[in-house]
Amino acid sequence: MPLANAACLTPHEQRAHDFARNGPAECQLLIALSAPPLRDGSMFDWLRKKRATRAGNTAVTQDVNAVREVEARRKVKVGDREMVFHGLSIDDPYLQLVSDGFENGFHQFCCRYLRGDAVAMDIGANIGVTASLISQSAPRGLVHAFEPAQTVFPLLVENLACNNLTRVRAHNVALSDKSGASFFHAQSAYGYMTSNPAGGHPIRTCTIDDFVHAESLQRLDFVKIDVEGFEQAVLDGAINSIARFSPLFFMEFNSWCLIAHS
Repeated sequence: MPLANAACLTPHEQRAHDFARNGPAECQLLIALSAPPLRDGSMFDWLRKKRATRAGNTAVTQDVNAVREVEARRKVKVGDREMVFHGLSIDDPYLQLVSDGFENGFHQFCCRYLRGDAVAMDIGANIGVTASLISQSAPRGLVHAFEPAQTVFPLLVENLACNNLTRVRAHNVALSDKSGASFFHAQSAYGYMTSNPAGGHPIRTCTIDDFVHAESLQRLDFVKIDVEGFEQAVLDGAINSIARFSPLFFMEFNSWCLIAHS
């Protein structure tokens, strides 16, 4: 069904309309487009009208999913840059928080205390917002971003790529007090490690000390930790690195998680 105002579409809108109409494989290309928002009455309105008027049709489901995937993305100013972040879904509680000036306090902290060539770790990186802020403050440095959740890690990799964060390396591993294996209960930005196989998916664990040795790091200047109550385990695995490098730490605490996992 053609758009009623198809003749008025810009080239970008016409291309997006064609992608959405031609099936799910091409709809994926739409997600990667970093163009200005479409005008009212164009593709989004068309897809929503199709959902209302052709309920039950498979094509409607595909089109609605395309809208939801596009909306599971935020184009915001984070730190000093306009950036795009993809999230789990439009209903994801963490993605709903991402807006202009998000994590501004952390941004100010990084600007004040990090050197431009700092080597840093972002432990509990989620979709990459805090890693991007660290990298902005250390443009000549290197950020190791750790995210164990299988559902979130691909989004972290995607967001690093689409925002050209070449000085950030993503690691699908949980940092803890011992290297080995465990399980992870994924829950948006609020997942946590568990010893119960039925409560999560398998993950690889590593200590900061073992990671420093494996990567032959000669310095470690900054460590940000946000691990939902498992902060002590991360620190216990960093005894040698702390003694050797004396890095600056920034830790987010959730008192309920500390009580639950202590």
